[in-house]
Amino acid sequence: MLGRIVRRYRLLAARRRKYFFWYSQRVYFPTHSAVAKTIVWNGNWEPSIQALLTRGAANVDTFFDVGANIGASAIPVLASNKKTRVVSFEPS
Repeated sequence: MLGRIVRRYRLLAARRRKYFFWYSQRVYFPTHSAVAKTIVWNGNWEPSIQALLTRGAANVDTFFDVGANIGASAIPVLASNKKTRVVSFEPS
C-alpha cells in the first residue's frame, strides 16, 4: 500500500513539473504520455527491449532512434555506452 502511495506521489510530482529523472537525465514529457507514466510508476520501460538495444549498440559509433517518442529507448543506450553517439527524433 505504501509503495503505491509513493508511486502515485512521484507520478503527480512529475506531471506537475513536466519532467522526471531517468538514468540521471532530465526527461520532459507531455502530461498524457503513457510512456512517462509507465517509467515513473514502474521505474522501467520495456526492459527486455532496452537490454537488447543496449547490447546491440555496444559496438557502434552512432545509434539512431527513429520514432523516439520521449527517448525512452535511447536514454538507456546513451547511459550504458558512453562512446556511442545517440540521435533520436520523433517525426510528426
